[in-house]
Amino acid sequence: ADVAALCVGTVGENVVLRRGIVFNGKNNQLLASYCHGQVNTTSTDTCRMGRYGALVNYSQIDPTKTNTSDV
Repeated sequence: ADVAALCVGTVGENVVLRRGIVFNGKNNQLLASYCHGQVNTTSTDTCRMGRYGALVNYSQIDPTKTNTSDV
């Protein structure tokens, strides 16, 4: 609620959270995110709010066991 209030003060518009999802990566997996049209660009430690977003779950492959020309 506090993050939404700060966002309203920044953009001057009402904010409605329509849905939320929690992602938990398995062992040796990482999550990366991108937010297009991000409102709070000054800090990476806060909730990212913007028009569109993407979340990628990935893991690193062992380069000694992979033919890099196939990647």
